[in-house]
Amino acid sequence: MLKRYILLVSSFLCLVMPLQAEPNKYECVLNPKACEKPRITIPEPLPEKVKPRNLKKTFTNKVTGMQFVTIPAGSFYMGSRKPADKTVENLTLEQLVGGASSEKIPKDIAADPNAQNNEYPLHKVEITQPFQMAIYEVTFGQFAEFIRGIGFAKAKKMGFGDEDFIKYNAYGKNYPVSQVSWEHSQAFINWLNQASKAKGDQGTYRLATEAEWEYAARAGSRKLYVFSDSAKQLGDYAWFDGNSGGKVHPVGQKKPNAWGLYDMQGNLWEWVQDGYDANFYARSPKQNPFNKTGYAKVLRGGSWRYNSAYCRPAYRHNNLADYRSNYIGFRLVRLVSPRT
Repeated sequence: MLKRYILLVSSFLCLVMPLQAEPNKYECVLNPKACEKPRITIPEPLPEKVKPRNLKKTFTNKVTGMQFVTIPAGSFYMGSRKPADKTVENLTLEQLVGGASSEKIPKDIAADPNAQNNEYPLHKVEITQPFQMAIYEVTFGQFAEFIRGIGFAKAKKMGFGDEDFIKYNAYGKNYPVSQVSWEHSQAFINWLNQASKAKGDQGTYRLATEAEWEYAARAGSRKLYVFSDSAKQLGDYAWFDGNSGGKVHPVGQKKPNAWGLYDMQGNLWEWVQDGYDANFYARSPKQNPFNKTGYAKVLRGGSWRYNSAYCRPAYRHNNLADYRSNYIGFRLVRLVSPRT
């Protein structure tokens, strides 16, 4: 009886004594500051170095259910090391000379026999602020929320009613959305930012920069395939032409990398924010590099249709911003404010 009495009293107190009452209109007149809504600080796309902050390890978006994990700030070696005894055809002067003559490359980074010219020179990059990255590629179920949000008429005008989009996205909600261009990813992001802020989300969503993507894909590893310098174990981590059966697969079916990200190798190519420049690494800034120019956009990660060499974290692919295919999708990052 005593326990029942305590429960009844507790329930009553919860009803009549809210934890934090909203100020009424009279309090607002007497003390305007009491009614001010907290400001939402939107970070810059490429923030400068700031003091470390305590971020939640994971975050779930309230609009789509998209899950994110926090990626720490840090540095890594971006690109590939050219084999010393390899004659490289069509190498540009920028790719040969590089941009940092005094930079010493660690000896434990192996030369990559599959490296492409646009992966040179290998160079050190600093990501000066933590960010959050989607654990999975954007799924069709999440993209369907966007279509419902903008309305079917507008969605059809954008091309989402055509035969190929419907055909290649009919597998199920947990499959990564495909047949989306870089321009489509930007439309999705604009909608998600507006819808999320309406629900009190203090973060800002966008595609990863090329540097952020490779940094997150490597997850602290200097190996050519992240897990090893050999592709022998790739089938444990990725869907590629050697094990995909010629089709895309649901997200999260393979092993994640060390930072908890799935399908960073294989399944679908992923659009990133950068414009493509084959010589960008030679003039790339050391901190938070980002190439704003170029109508062609960078794609990373490989796909179910491509062989293992394309799944290397250093591989740089590109296509026009309006290009669509059933082997291309995208993944988001979330920039966070100090109050997140």
